[in-house]
Amino acid sequence: MTDLAGTWVLDSRENFEEFMKELGIGLILRKVGNTVSITMIISNDDKNWSVKIRSTFKNEDHDFTLGEPKNEGY
Repeated sequence: MTDLAGTWVLDSRENFEEFMKELGIGLILRKVGNTVSITMIISNDDKNWSVKIRSTFKNEDHDFTLGEPKNEGY
């Protein structure tokens, strides 16, 4: 599974606006969504994983261990 580890950068938005429209996202948010730059950094140490999402408007960090339940707090 270590093939996922690395830095991933969004380089295409093909059909993204249509996808957001189908999700019911309004016009203004769709226009903003089409300009966002997103980078995902995935790393792991055996079963412990870290996913960091960096974007123009919001950053998120997610750490988890494979095979263990995780409460996202929603």
